[in-house]
Amino acid sequence: MRGRNHPLRPGRIAQVGAGDFFTGPLSTLRQPDEIITELHLPKWPSGRHWAFRKYARREGDFALAGILLFYDEDGQGVLSNAHVGVIGACPRPHRLTRVETLLNGHTIDDGLIRRAAATAAEEVDPPDDLHGDAAYRRGLVATLIARGLRAAAQNGDA
Repeated sequence: MRGRNHPLRPGRIAQVGAGDFFTGPLSTLRQPDEIITELHLPKWPSGRHWAFRKYARREGDFALAGILLFYDEDGQGVLSNAHVGVIGACPRPHRLTRVETLLNGHTIDDGLIRRAAATAAEEVDPPDDLHGDAAYRRGLVATLIARGLRAAAQNGDA
């Protein structure tokens, strides 16, 4: 979620942050004459808690909603460096910064999970389409956030 990639075209090399790279459904900043030559990801510390959850009607279909989250914990279980991303339920993949702010500085419990799920549902702006209306996708995001946080809390390699 904080990675950078390097699109290359004749005569130009660029570094583009992951948050800027995606522009819409199945579309990116990459031009037809560019290839990605490198992908830089920050080092992943041992013990990091993470989860990825998605929902699609059929295996292999594009996700109607999906979430990726990770966070670090101190010795007392206080969360820091929380990152929460969403796919499928919005026009482009992006981070849920209000959820991240809510998680940082707290310990995981049922109340925090409920608040994070509700905040995520408020923070996304899903489209209405033939696969489901916006309210349905908001509910999916909330459910996936709750499930992801519960899974990530189990250990550092959820």
